Order: sequence, then structure tokens, then C-alpha cells
Amino acid sequence: MKIIKLLLVTLILNSCALKTGYLKFDRTKQDEIIATVNIKKFMASHPNPSIVLRVPDGGGSILGNDNNSLIYNAIEKELIIAGFNVKDRGLFKAVMDKSKSSDYSQINEVTKTDLILELILPDTKQQYRTNRFYTEDDEEIIFNDREFNRDGLEIDFKLILVKENEYGGSYSFYYAPCEKKNELCGCKVVYKNYTPPRTYPQVNPCRDKNNNTAY
Repeated sequence: MKIIKLLLVTLILNSCALKTGYLKFDRTKQDEIIATVNIKKFMASHPNPSIVLRVPDGGGSILGNDNNSLIYNAIEKELIIAGFNVKDRGLFKAVMDKSKSSDYSQINEVTKTDLILELILPDTKQQYRTNRFYTEDDEEIIFNDREFNRDGLEIDFKLILVKENEYGGSYSFYYAPCEKKNELCGCKVVYKNYTPPRTYPQVNPCRDKNNNTAY
């Protein structure tokens, strides 16, 4: 009898143990890429152009001074991986301040920079909602009385050919949270397999020391 009771207790405990699932969101918008004929010709003839990232800070600075530095660094890293010669924003600004020139052709001559990639203020509050999550075995579980909310990201760029002082194109990229199963940034769900299932808060491992989202 004691063995039977022990088996029953073990069965109950195992059935109520905390389990891990995951959220998944689909993007509501598709990326938009507009490139001029001249930028296409330039890129074809310059496989490793120099580029500087101009970021918004409310004062037109090339440096930026806000909580999006993680995003800026990630963009510059991707540019390097893609083969661009990325100019240091701080050094670029110092040269610009010293030359005191607003003529793009002179900027090209002084800084040896071919392109400026101007980043419009990123929208980090593209909210996504869902009332479902998935178990590690990819079983879908739907709630009738609650939703999960996560923030996505929209990033818009304008590309400038410096020497020609010419518009090269505009680019909009959209990122949905938890697009992939193994993402960690707030995508895990801890739950117990009750009827209906009960979920519990999961600490977001993708926050920096200032509690900003690390994309």
C-alpha cells in the first residue's frame, strides 16, 4: 500500500512540475528596400566602401546619446561582416568638427568616407500580441482569457553617397520578437500542465544593466 501511495504522489508531482515552452510571433510587415541606380552602380564598382553610421540624438550628431547604443553597435558589426570599411563615429565627428565643412564633397576628401548610413530613430515599441504558446514538443496551447505581449523593432535607414551628395536609397527592416524557437530574449514560457495550464513569469535574460532590451 505504501508503494502504491508513493507511486501516486510521484505521478501527481511529475504531472504538475514546471515545464518550459516558448512564444512565437510572425512579422506583420515585410522589409522594404529602395535603392537608386547610382548606388547600385557604386556598390558594383566599390566592393569594400567606407561608411559611417549617423544616429539620431535630437541634435543631428553622428554619435548619438541615448539608450540605443546596443542597436548601433550591432548595426556596425553587421556592416563589418558584410565587408564595409566602417569608420569610427567618434573620430569621424572629430574630423568634421575640425574641418567645419558642410560640403559633402569636402567631407569625402577629408574623411575618406564614401557613404553615410543615416539611421532614423528606431521604433522599439512595435507591440506583438498572442494568446498561445508552444511546448518543447511544438504542441500549441491556447488561452481564452489572457495574452502575451512582446515588443518588436522597426529600423529605417537613409543612404547617402557622400562625394556626390546624392540620395542612394532607403531601407526599412522589421523584427518580430521570438521568430525562432530557440530565441532567449523573453521568449521562454514557464508553465504547469494544469487544465487549463498556468504560466509563470520568466526572467528576461536579454536585458543590460540599465534594464534596456539587448537586441
